[in-house]
Amino acid sequence: MPDLGSTLKRAADTSAPPLDFDALVTTARLRKQRRSVAWTAVAVVVALVLAWPTLRGALTEAHLVGHTGGNHPNVHATPTPRPAKRRAHDSRHQGSLPLFRPGSSGVLSAGDGAGGAGGSASQLSLQGHIAFTDSNGVEVLDAATKRVHRVISTGAQVAAARDGSRLAYTFGNGVGYILGVVRADGTGNKWLANMDGKYLFAPAWSPDGSRILFVVDDLNSTGSVQPSKYSMWIVNADGSGLRSFNEIPASDAPIDPAWSPDGTKIAYASVNDETTPAQSYPRAATIKIYDFKTGRRTTVIGGNEPAWSPDGSMLAFQNTDQGIEVLDLATGARRILDYGEASYTIEAGHTMGPSFSPDGRVVAYTRSPNSDKAVSGGRLWYVPLDGPRDGSGGRQLLSQGSTPSWTP
Repeated sequence: MPDLGSTLKRAADTSAPPLDFDALVTTARLRKQRRSVAWTAVAVVVALVLAWPTLRGALTEAHLVGHTGGNHPNVHATPTPRPAKRRAHDSRHQGSLPLFRPGSSGVLSAGDGAGGAGGSASQLSLQGHIAFTDSNGVEVLDAATKRVHRVISTGAQVAAARDGSRLAYTFGNGVGYILGVVRADGTGNKWLANMDGKYLFAPAWSPDGSRILFVVDDLNSTGSVQPSKYSMWIVNADGSGLRSFNEIPASDAPIDPAWSPDGTKIAYASVNDETTPAQSYPRAATIKIYDFKTGRRTTVIGGNEPAWSPDGSMLAFQNTDQGIEVLDLATGARRILDYGEASYTIEAGHTMGPSFSPDGRVVAYTRSPNSDKAVSGGRLWYVPLDGPRDGSGGRQLLSQGSTPSWTP
């Protein structure tokens, strides 16, 4: 039987080596550092994910307005700041409004597109050409390059033919107003109607480019617009066939005509208070649609300045709060794109003159502060149809610009 001493000796020979406490401390520190680095990385990733929408909007906005070619002083170089306060939604406008999906004949509901319910104008790549008027006269903006070229040095209002090749415009000559037509390159300028003592406004092309509707009002002895009954007129694009458009009678006090894309209907505003001059805002009016086939005039909704979507399914218009709104004609669904005077998300102001982009995804319009409701004080804005539902999706495009007319 082995003695106690030999047993202890064997145990000592087979035992584990002594612990290295310095190595253990170093290992623990390394593990703690790795955990700290890992959590820091996670925090950075989370912060980037949360901040990405803002960063993406700012970067895209900078790209959108930063490459203007340097040839026009009106191009707005910074995004418009937005107060944090948001307008409560009106329950009348919370329905899903069908919107166009580019490249297809289908529609998508608000919130389903690339911009989603939180989409913004800064995420868009604008295309086509926008004719407008400002203090320089009639001009055309290339929406993709942001370059502006002047067509003629006079003009109060303008409307582009469907293909964008010709522009109808109105201007005053001191004793009355004139309706003219000019090619988009500035050539071929021709007067179609010259009426002393009359105010001519709101030209609108037929889809085939053969005729032009416009509205006539009276001027007083000083050349200012005075209250009267409005009348709608029509003329061929070559200047022939000038006549009163009696299909929509003067008793309806019609203004702001817009020809449907298929040429079968005319949307217009019927002024409720005929003592309001044509240049005064706001105007109490009701939007109606005249059907050439049936001869009927159908009341649609309260508002001014209707504009058809490219497929004829929707109307954009100035609503009774001086905001820009869109109406689906089949379903009656409505959506406010800019709350105008009732806005809490951007500076409250007067909006007017909506015009759809050729793909139907965006609406251009005129916006001015509440302090300046004159057409001449307008600024050119645009807003996507699938932007934020609080009316904050608009962006300023040019610091001057009125009566936009968007074509390919």
